[in-house]
Amino acid sequence: MTGAAMRRAALLPFAIAPLVAFGGGLVSPVLGQQTPEEDLGGPLLSTTISQRFEVDSNIDLDDPDPGTSTFTETRLNFGFLEESPVRTIEFDIDTGLRAYWPADDDFEFTLSSPSTVSAGYAREWASASIEADARYRQRRVDFTRDLDFSDPVLEVPDDPSREEGEATEHRYDAGIEFALATDRPSSYFFELSANRIDYSDEDEGSDLTPRSTVQGVATWQLQITPVVATALSARAFFYEADDNEDTQIQEREIDLGVIYDMSEALRVNAGIGFFQREEEEFGSTVEDDTGISLLGGLNYAFDDFTLNANLRAVTVPE
Repeated sequence: MTGAAMRRAALLPFAIAPLVAFGGGLVSPVLGQQTPEEDLGGPLLSTTISQRFEVDSNIDLDDPDPGTSTFTETRLNFGFLEESPVRTIEFDIDTGLRAYWPADDDFEFTLSSPSTVSAGYAREWASASIEADARYRQRRVDFTRDLDFSDPVLEVPDDPSREEGEATEHRYDAGIEFALATDRPSSYFFELSANRIDYSDEDEGSDLTPRSTVQGVATWQLQITPVVATALSARAFFYEADDNEDTQIQEREIDLGVIYDMSEALRVNAGIGFFQREEEEFGSTVEDDTGISLLGGLNYAFDDFTLNANLRAVTVPE
């Protein structure tokens, strides 16, 4: 998050339903209080090009040794940054081209792994702020094929490498955060984040699992004294996997915490809450537990970076 007000939200106990962030008339009147922008000299562009070349007598440490392999990679990083005291726009590409000629296989010419594209936007007003970011990452991953135990005659290959393969992982991340009424004793923080992981060239017998995750948090903070505040928070979490069991996991949590500013640089928080977790397989509930959650954390602002540390423990009957 941008600024001291947004850093405050990172330490609060987990929070509630993301839908509140998009509800009705709460946002509009606050976002109207804009502060003047200052030009810091225009956008900053950066480009980095690197080259790597390698010859290896046994690059994968195979037995028996297949012979000499050749590998070369050209990487390119392009960055765009535009900043003012109240706004930040970022864009970054990190990719390249890779040429690989293994001793016992055909020549390969592919994108570098990993290759990443990311973008971000942050904006501050007199009593509110918003931050949004998105990222796409592509990388190669190794996988192991499961043995087919359904076959009456189980075949175990003499060469273990026959049960190994390679696929391309596609990962998508996005998130948005709001802070409202940050100049008042009663303030609000909302966050919504999502993640999706897919695989191309997927082998039916591989151990790779496409999956999705969505989480929403919201917090209401009330400043009691200049150094002590209370926070009522709630969190909603959803996980879905494209596995053989069609696994789904849902979590819900609400808690009450105390925040203490020990100094201008150090902040600590602690809280206690109620937790519920439900898991389904093949459309049927296999786990439904409730319990108590204990939360703790600290935030220390150094001159050049900020350290966040959080601890969360949950007690459930099983």
